[in-house]
Amino acid sequence: MSFFSGRKSVSVNASEAPEIKRYRALIEAMNPKSVSDTLVVFDTETTGLDVRKDKMLSIGAIKIHKNTLLVDACFSTYIQQPGYNGEAAEVHGISPDLLKDAPPEAEVLPGWLDFVQDSTLVGHHVSFDRNMVDQALQRHYGENFVNIALDTVDLTRHADDTFSPHKTLPANQLGLDYLCKHYNIPIEDRHTALGDAYMTGLLFLRLRALAPGLDLARLLK
Repeated sequence: MSFFSGRKSVSVNASEAPEIKRYRALIEAMNPKSVSDTLVVFDTETTGLDVRKDKMLSIGAIKIHKNTLLVDACFSTYIQQPGYNGEAAEVHGISPDLLKDAPPEAEVLPGWLDFVQDSTLVGHHVSFDRNMVDQALQRHYGENFVNIALDTVDLTRHADDTFSPHKTLPANQLGLDYLCKHYNIPIEDRHTALGDAYMTGLLFLRLRALAPGLDLARLLK
């Protein structure tokens, strides 16, 4: 079955936009059971936690290639969302004033697709962030965001016996703050999309060093 068989009905112009045609071609050729050589670690800050109705206010990402964090290969932007009244600002500090000059979602997505291409994604609780991007792509293009992904929560549980999946752990012990402290990773720019992506990238590399023989393909989602 095609990755794109479930597309929503949208205008011909949107569904045939050059950025979508390029993305579609890359994804159709992607091996969904193989981790790409270059990874994209990403995070979003949002209006809330309901992927059905909430939207992205910022997205940040950084690439990893051959176990090296590429600090000069980053993507970071705020996203203007009409109607946002700042109710989530106490979590991430993003106020309506901060978004006044930010590009709208429709202008952010082409650059995001060009940055991520067919790379394997990495995130902490990555399904949430991937779903947020997916909803945005569906709104504007009728397309799904279908890059395969690795979750650093899953990786933690398989790379370190302290967090074994056979153990019942409090939820906070698998949170990004807790794990960064546990592995002595500096906590900087927390609850900014790029800052969280950077820390998640460092966590990913620390876990890979702990379990270099772990088959990442087993953890793809």
